[in-house]
Formats: sequence, structure tokens, C-alpha cells
Amino acid sequence: MGEFSRVPILGHALQKTVIKYAQAGDTYVPRGNNMIHVPMRRLLATSIVVAFGASSSLHAQVFYQNFDISDPMNPRPGCNTGDFPGGAGTYPFPVGWVKRNVDNRVPDASVAYVNEAWEVREDFNFDVTECAAFSTSWYSPAGAANDWMWTPLISVPAGSATLSWRAVAYDPAYPDGYEVRVMQAANGPPTGGTGTIGNQITNSTTLFSVAAEQSAWTQHAVGLSGFGGQQVYFGFRNNSNDKFLLIIDDVKVVDATPNLSASVAAVSSPYPRVSEGTQVDARLGVRALNVGGADLTDVVATATIKRDGVAFGTPIISDVIASLPIGAAQPVTFPIGHTFDGNGVWSIEYSLSSAQSSSEISLLDNVIESVPTAVGGNEFARHELPPTSVLGIGAGSGGEIGVQFDLQTTSTFEGIRFAMNAVEPAVPPDPEWAGRNLVANLREFDTSTGKPGSLLASTTPVLSTNAGGAYDAPFSGGAQVLVPGRYVITVSEPMSGPAMPLFVSAQRYEAGAGWIDWPTNPLGGWAHPEDFGNQYLITPDVSLLSEFSLFKDGFETADSPAAAPRMAAPTRPTRRAAPTQLVPRVPR
Repeated sequence: MGEFSRVPILGHALQKTVIKYAQAGDTYVPRGNNMIHVPMRRLLATSIVVAFGASSSLHAQVFYQNFDISDPMNPRPGCNTGDFPGGAGTYPFPVGWVKRNVDNRVPDASVAYVNEAWEVREDFNFDVTECAAFSTSWYSPAGAANDWMWTPLISVPAGSATLSWRAVAYDPAYPDGYEVRVMQAANGPPTGGTGTIGNQITNSTTLFSVAAEQSAWTQHAVGLSGFGGQQVYFGFRNNSNDKFLLIIDDVKVVDATPNLSASVAAVSSPYPRVSEGTQVDARLGVRALNVGGADLTDVVATATIKRDGVAFGTPIISDVIASLPIGAAQPVTFPIGHTFDGNGVWSIEYSLSSAQSSSEISLLDNVIESVPTAVGGNEFARHELPPTSVLGIGAGSGGEIGVQFDLQTTSTFEGIRFAMNAVEPAVPPDPEWAGRNLVANLREFDTSTGKPGSLLASTTPVLSTNAGGAYDAPFSGGAQVLVPGRYVITVSEPMSGPAMPLFVSAQRYEAGAGWIDWPTNPLGGWAHPEDFGNQYLITPDVSLLSEFSLFKDGFETADSPAAAPRMAAPTRPTRRAAPTQLVPRVPR
């Protein structure tokens, strides 16, 4: 990773067409990189361990650990890393679990946050909203790992029971392997410690072993028929030699009771905010997860469209999943779609069932609702608020960053909105950001190349300020009438200046929707931000405006979003070296 300098967000009052947007906090700007990515993490004072054990709501589930973390003064589900200001390597580990760093080796600097046998942190390669347990076998000097994590003592139900978990090795070129072992209470508890093996091998039995885990999240399940009615510990041991990262999540022990769960509903549409009179297609989709102890058959979902919380139209029935094994998850597909047409807050409720649903103890987790889409107002936007980070080019030769939109009907738009972070005044001889002309562009989409095409219109210039904010810029040639099709809107980075601090959002990210280009782009033309690395899985905060709403003083107005949470600097999901710096920083 590059060198970082600290730049406070100022949050001063804005002027004229700029709306107050940035709040107090911190950003980090990499030096010497032509793509300036600035993550932010909320500063909170508390750092207290939060643990999740056996579930009381799902009776088939005897034990469950999802490695969620949150401030115990504000407990909530999810991977709330912002509650712990120390960053990766300091997040709490579940209470009752035991870690044993038997190899006692020194992690490579790139994975130094794995400073114990196992560490909890966000899944920065696939889903930063989910936490998991991380272990490494990449040491300096190289050597074999011998890192353990043991569950608390678990009572295995008499009869049929199953241990399940998910696992992934981030880098397919350096895949970690591991084993799962079981220790009966009479032979425990697990002993040993840093540099000491204790009874962890001699008093345990191997349940599962793999030499190289998959580079995509993989579900595993092992039957526990030989341990029914007993109390046991389960141990996960990374025994790889000079690999990279091993990640474990969703460790469960379930009895034979069937339990179907609805999980990870698709967003209602790619657009969180849709201007009045604009139609968008609904995004139908949900995942079916077997969290019980029996295989499920004939899994089906019912999608109920809602408008302002009330059922709208006829429910849509999904295609059938013939079989869903224990611990498995599978997307549910739908044969037809739906279009959101008319003002209101639109969402989709999914209800799942299977041939075994009559035997489920609770059906509460069979139902889930999508993230909504609001239709009405004057903004057509892909990005969710609040913003999560900042993106600029920094080559000194201009360039454009933006997003694509799909129109279902002929629509009229008067301008473009984009939002910038606050920055400190430059220290000479560095170039000043304030006072530069900012212009946004409307482009056609070239279907022959699959990339942005000819320029259709540009906005009148607005002056940048160090205070930052949301800029509403009208098209210089007047309102644009757009026929159905795909379009791209971008913001131009000023020539010979610093990287623009364009806000971007991680929420509702969709691969292939963002675009970036500049004269010295090493990819040779228009590309997606994510083409430069997984740390750029973002949506630029650029949107279309169907009209301009003015206060009596003539100023543009908009709601100010909450401050963006600060996040740790991007971590590479591979052992391969970081990309070479393509354009040097503006010289002093």
C-alpha cells in the first residue's frame, strides 16, 4: 500500500449552488497514485468484546457463530468495525472461543493485522458488511502455520446432528488448507499456547481436512452421529505452509429439525432514488439458505411487490429449487419481472417455503424484505447515501469518472448533481483545489463497443470549494430529452490540478455500472473502477436531475446525508504485489 497523508474534512458552510455535504471526520489520501481512494471510518471510543453464541430463535440451531461485532452499548447485527477505532487486528473475538498460536511465527507485513492465531475483521474481498475469522500462513521468514481456534463447549443433540461452516482462501495462487477437529469434554479442555501444542492433537480427532480451500465462499457440513448426546469442542487449525489468508464464517451445530431461511435479498432496483415520471425495472432475487439439520426439497419463493408498505398487484412465484442440502445456499430465480411505475417507496417482500416447511418450528426467518427504491422528487441516482469514500484520478491531465443509467421511457433532465469531499487548503507549491471549474457530461452509450460514446451535452461550469458539498449544475444547452436506452454521466477532473475528491458509495454497488478514463489510462480507454482492484467496488456519486428546486434566495438545496463512516485503508485480497504507480504525484 502507498504512503498516506491525513486530511481532515472541514464541513464549512457552502455557497451558491453548493449544498453542505461533508461532516467532521478524517480521510486518507494515498500519495503517488493516479487513482486517489479515500476510505473513512467513524471514530467511536468503545472497544468491548461482543459475542454471539447459540441461537434461541432457531430451535434446530444448537450453536451459531457469525463473528459479528458491535459496540455493546449499542448492540446490533452486522460487521460494525466503525465501533472500534483501533482497526484490523484489534477487533474483539467471540467470548468463550480459545485461540492457540502454536507456530509463533511473524506474519508478513501485508497481513500483520493477523497478530494472533486468528483475528476477526470484515470480509474485505467479497462483502465488507460481513465479519469473519481470519488466519494466515504467510510468514516472514516463510514457514508452516499451526494456528488453532476452538469453540466453547457444545452439547451435541442425541440422534442426528451436523456441524457446518463456510470457508474461503482469498488468493487461488496461494490457497490455504486446514483441518477441523473434535475434542470430547472428557479429554479437554484444549491446552497449549503460544509455541506450545498441548493436548490439541493427542486428545482430538480429525473430522474434516482439505489441502487447499476454494477461492470462493464454500459451504461445508459434517455429520456428528458419533457424538450425539455428548459435550465437545470443535477446533479449526490452519496448517498451511507459506500461503496467504484462510477465512472461516457461520460456524453452526444443528439438530435434525428442518429450517429454511431467506437470506440476502436483492436490492429492489439498482437505483435508490428515481425521479418522478421515470420507470425502473424491479430487481427480483433472494437466496434460500438451509440452516437446519435436514435436506430440503421443492424450495420456492413468493415475491410480494409493495408500494408504501402495502401489497401491490399479484404476487410473483419463483422457479423451484429441487433440492437444498444441509448448510447450502442457492439463489432463487423468478420467471417474470416487474416495473416500478409511480411515486412511492417500492420494496419486495420474499417468503420462502419447502416441502418440509410444516416441520419447521419457526417460519419467521423464511421472510425477508428488499432494500427499497423511492420514486418521486427530482433526482435519478444509482448511489446510496451516505457516501463511504472518495475517488479521484490525480494524473494532472484531466479525465472523467461517472456511472451509467438505463431509461425505460422518454424522459427530460435539466442537469447533473455530483458531490465532493471537503479538503484542506493546499500548502504551496501544491496546486489548490478551490476555484477550479467543475463540469459534468452526458454521453451516449456505444452498444458496438460496450463503452461510453459521444458527448451529448455538458453542464455549465461551477467553481470548486475546499468546503466540498453537492453541486447541482444545469446543462449549458438547456434541458435534454432522452429516449429509452443507456446513457453515461460523468464528472471531469480539472486539468493540471490535484485529484478531485469525488464522493463514492459502496452500497448498492453493481459491477460494470461505473466508468473512468483519462489520457494516460494504462488500460487504454474507458474502464470500470473495479478493473483497478477490488478496493474500487464503488458507485460514483453522480446523478441526473429532472428539475431544479429553488429556495426563495435562489440557492440550490438538498438534504445533507450523514457523515460517511471511516474505514481502514484498503487491504489486498491477493498476495500478488500492488499495481505499479502509474502517474507520479504532482511534484513539489
